[in-house]
Amino acid sequence: MSDDNEKNVEAEKKFKCIFGNVVKIQNRTTKVTSTYELVPQNKESLDRKKISLYSALGSAIWGKEEGTVVTVKELGKEDTDYKIISVGPAG
Repeated sequence: MSDDNEKNVEAEKKFKCIFGNVVKIQNRTTKVTSTYELVPQNKESLDRKKISLYSALGSAIWGKEEGTVVTVKELGKEDTDYKIISVGPAG
């Protein structure tokens, strides 16, 4: 495969929301965007924008790709829809 073809394949590769990736999401109601890193549960820290798959948001976006709309269900709150704007490796 030529270098140009390899670059095109990399450009088309979609990252999924899994450990170690950074996810930018947009609240569909408020239009506010937020960026989070997906981490194991023992590394979770909301003030540092690190969430695990065991959080309501983390479980809703887990395994999803850019462009997907997810609904976050939190006990005692209204459901919130988020659009995944981008996903990529941390760092």
